[in-house]
Amino acid sequence: MSETPNNGKVRINTEIGGEPAQWLTQWKNEGLSKSNTDVINRAFALYHEHIVEQDIKANQLKTIRNNSGEQVGELSKSVEIKINTVIAGEPAKWLNEWKERGLVGSNTDAVIQALRFLHEHHVEQSLKEAQRKTFQEE
Repeated sequence: MSETPNNGKVRINTEIGGEPAQWLTQWKNEGLSKSNTDVINRAFALYHEHIVEQDIKANQLKTIRNNSGEQVGELSKSVEIKINTVIAGEPAKWLNEWKERGLVGSNTDAVIQALRFLHEHHVEQSLKEAQRKTFQEE
């Protein structure tokens, strides 16, 4: 993927496999998409909407915590963590399945996606709890 800053365009040159490729083929066969570009644009739009929703929830939680006097620490954007671990059982089985299905490209990709969803889940649960506490106090 290369970015051309002069015209605001990004070239995506990649191959997909597994279920994502099957979905794309199915959508084309059903006439739900005009082109690969159309599908990518729609998928990015939905993913962007999801990210914005998560940002709004995180900011709501931060506001509630600030208003209740809780200390809210800021995360450093330059943190790097080396992970050296072995997984077994169901998690290892899931990882292999995701790779076979083409849902993740690498172990790192799988870890990042899983941590992102765990963070989103944590924010949603914390926001619900903070809203519940605020409602009970009123």
